Amino acid sequence: MYPRLRVISSPYRLRGAMMLISMREGFRLEVSKRHTLMSRLFEEIEKTTLPVVESHDCSIVDLVFRREAVGRVLRLYLEKAGTGSLKDSGVTVDTCAAVSRDLAIALDASELIEGPYTLEVSSAGLDRPLKKLEDFERFRGSKVRIKTSAPIDKRRTFTGQIVSVEQGVVHLEMKGSSRMEIPHGKIKKANLVPEIKWN
Repeated sequence: MYPRLRVISSPYRLRGAMMLISMREGFRLEVSKRHTLMSRLFEEIEKTTLPVVESHDCSIVDLVFRREAVGRVLRLYLEKAGTGSLKDSGVTVDTCAAVSRDLAIALDASELIEGPYTLEVSSAGLDRPLKKLEDFERFRGSKVRIKTSAPIDKRRTFTGQIVSVEQGVVHLEMKGSSRMEIPHGKIKKANLVPEIKWN
């Protein structure tokens, strides 16, 4: 059974978040087992999708697999390998459609995902996520919004310009010329902040 396909190529998008909370002690072990199984499934999905995406001269910026109101959704954000920039990910609607078709075939053959799900492929967008240290280095000088897994100076959200990346630490210049040092290991989520200049 092929997944439902959705092709999206837009510089703007809304990115949700999923949180699983165990309210009772008895559920913790079960939640841990499910998390382990989901992590393994995610790794296998990533292994299956990567060669397909690379065959279209693209790279994966982010990959999300989760349950939403419409059911389970596998969502990929792409950019053209070696050409993505602040202004253009290099990915067109035709590219997304071609990748979607090939991914649907590969995933169906792998039989990794049981039951119906929706496959969405889109360009990374102007608010592309930053994951690896190399991403922060690549977009040095750009404005970014960072959320941390633990408070730093009693805050979890920081917005500023990436000044440098040194020894696993991202250096931000924030409002009022204040500086903030954020260890990469504490970054839970980070996205570029589009700055549109109107003529």
